[in-house]
Amino acid sequence: YFIRIILYTLYFHFIAHPEDLPQDEQAKVSGGEALDRTVCDYIAGMSDFYAINEFSKIYIPNAWKS
Repeated sequence: YFIRIILYTLYFHFIAHPEDLPQDEQAKVSGGEALDRTVCDYIAGMSDFYAINEFSKIYIPNAWKS
């Protein structure tokens, strides 16, 4: 259940902030690919560990990290 929330949150974050996507993903959007498809493909390629790490970088304050 938790990973579903993470993926959902990442999707809406990257839709609202495409500048946070990696450069190669941003290039796809600049080249004409739809943002929602690019974000879906990017998230689909993430491992669980990578998705959790991306979520942590965006949403967990550094002061809370050990």
